[in-house]
Amino acid sequence: ATVKVKGPVSLLRQLKSESFEVILQRPAEEVPGQTKEVPLEARFSNLVPEDSRLRLSIQSIDPPSLKLRYVAKAPPPAR
Repeated sequence: ATVKVKGPVSLLRQLKSESFEVILQRPAEEVPGQTKEVPLEARFSNLVPEDSRLRLSIQSIDPPSLKLRYVAKAPPPAR
């Protein structure tokens, strides 16, 4: 995912991919055979100091969502 951040250039240069966590905004209902569009959210990881987080602002994430297709869990093989 691409995360767009606004803030001082000196802080922006310090950011790396590890500076962010990308999570599902809400849990998707897991119904086998269905496909769901699930919105994504970007957050600063714990690697970004609190004082930096206060001066930076996450503007957007691209793609803004993922399509998930749920499949039925296969039973374990017989022993």
